Amino acid sequence: MLKKIVLSGNTIKDEGAISLGESLKTNKSLEELELCNCDISAIGGKAIGEALQLGIAVLTKLDVRSNGLGDDGRNALRAATKGRTNFVLQM
Repeated sequence: MLKKIVLSGNTIKDEGAISLGESLKTNKSLEELELCNCDISAIGGKAIGEALQLGIAVLTKLDVRSNGLGDDGRNALRAATKGRTNFVLQM
């Protein structure tokens, strides 16, 4: 069972983040996702945030440092993970 994905340094951009967001909506095993320096903007950040807000994903760590998320993307991720016990969000 897949527990961790490290895509840091890969330019997946918003298209990749949107795809990951869609996958997170149904994934029940992935616990850690590292997306540092992947050229993700607010659009991709919001897509991941929307998936996390559903509460289905078992993700416990998300690392999105060194991306151009902007305030909108960061706020979407903060809102999606607010109140999640032991969740590590690195931005």
